Amino acid sequence: MSLNESTKTCPLFLNISKRIAETIVSRSPFPLNVNVINVTDLQQVIGRRVEFLQTEIEKAKNAKTKIHSLYEVEQSLVDTLKKLESLKMFYEKFWEEKIPQILSEKRKEIAQKYEETLTTLQGEIDNFRDFDKIAEKSEKTQLKIGELNKKAQKLFPQYEELFENIKRLLKAGSMFVERFKNNVLPKLEKSDKHKIESVLESFVTLYEGALAWLDEMLNNISEKGTHISDLPKTHKTIFEEERKLREALIKEIKDLQEQETLILMKIVETSASRRTSWLPLTEACKIVAQQIGIPSDKAKEIIMDIYEKGFLSVAIGF
Repeated sequence: MSLNESTKTCPLFLNISKRIAETIVSRSPFPLNVNVINVTDLQQVIGRRVEFLQTEIEKAKNAKTKIHSLYEVEQSLVDTLKKLESLKMFYEKFWEEKIPQILSEKRKEIAQKYEETLTTLQGEIDNFRDFDKIAEKSEKTQLKIGELNKKAQKLFPQYEELFENIKRLLKAGSMFVERFKNNVLPKLEKSDKHKIESVLESFVTLYEGALAWLDEMLNNISEKGTHISDLPKTHKTIFEEERKLREALIKEIKDLQEQETLILMKIVETSASRRTSWLPLTEACKIVAQQIGIPSDKAKEIIMDIYEKGFLSVAIGF
């Protein structure tokens, strides 16, 4: 059995098993006060010794099987806890904020109970005198660690869901580009469509590249247990590049005033994130007022101007 150095309980069982085996092998089959023994008695002593050793060998095999089963469960728990910690570090470094406290506390609780199991075992292990006791304790320890492993495994999807929220934002960005290209670009008459298409392609490259990178990082963590240290990008670097592209897009659109273009983009973004082509006028005005920082009546006035220019329908759609 090859043990990973990160496992903690199995080495304890293996070390004490080795000591038990050494004690059994070194034990003399003869009484200490025997100086002379006849052949018949010798044969009987050797026979009993062989029988005893064969019994102990079977007990040792059983103990080894139990320790191996414990090792597999323990290694799974250790790996899962490491992956959860890597997901935590990845999220906090990328999103630059702490993960929800409840997720952090659940992981810490599992890790703490694992350490408590180890501490209890360390206090008992030297009292084990035979392989039967080793097998029994290994099995009980496996059950305890197995329950902790189940809890840790259930946490994994909850940690991954943190990144699904990020992916949804990036996918909404891609949908914004698609809707802008299909519903706004054909209506432009005074703008250089080739330049605008180039900016839109840069958006696509940004969003798809970020999604691919996220998937690769998450796969490395879940499949390979990759440790996270420094990141080549964070959400701020991605959103800063996105901001620059938005400014470039607004600059290239000549059919609308800058504020009109900005408001049209906000409407397209909102409909894309909601996966709908229509927004109630009052809701559109409210969203624009909040995000742009203008009064609702002013937002309505500008939206109606955009409608008059043919870029929106009355119900605020395409």
